[in-house]
Amino acid sequence: MIKLVNSSIYKKIEDKGNLEAEEIYKAGQEKAAALEKTILDGYDKEYKKIVESANRQNEDYLKTKLTQVDQTAKQKSLFLKKEKINEVMKKVHQQLNKISDKELFDLVVKTISSEKIQGNEVLKVSKSDYSKYVRIFASNSESKPVVLDLLNNKLGSKYHLTISNEPADIDGGFILMGNTYDIDHSFIVLLDELRETYETEIAKTLFGSGE
Repeated sequence: MIKLVNSSIYKKIEDKGNLEAEEIYKAGQEKAAALEKTILDGYDKEYKKIVESANRQNEDYLKTKLTQVDQTAKQKSLFLKKEKINEVMKKVHQQLNKISDKELFDLVVKTISSEKIQGNEVLKVSKSDYSKYVRIFASNSESKPVVLDLLNNKLGSKYHLTISNEPADIDGGFILMGNTYDIDHSFIVLLDELRETYETEIAKTLFGSGE
């Protein structure tokens, strides 16, 4: 009888132990699955972060390279256009030195008329242009100094311009010398102003700001 009781007790204990073991095993499996999911979710998130970061870096790199290529192309375009402008300016300079007497007369009148001057200034020209300016703008080449009366008459009564026999270091055009200032109207200065104007327009077209 005692043996049966003991046997029954052992059986119950064994059964209970088996049940608890199963529950522990089941709970362990659930915990393991949850842990695995957590690890996988974390890996997936980390993986996505890495991919997104790489994509952002690639996008930034691509944007940077595209910007560099674009700027390089614009710089080359600007350089080529500047070179083209320089070529044109050289040809224009050559043509200016070949203009007719009438064209030169009209150009000088227009240039001086656009300036606010006293009227008693002295023109200074290159050595090679001196005789031409005297011939075109003065009726008497023997006066000392040579008065540019033909030019003065065209400009107006307030003008009493003369020309210096000292040559200016310029290639075409003239310099207006006043008592306290000089105004450079040489062809090279005129063309430089035109060049700057066109280069600025090109820069604005390419870069927007013009810088």
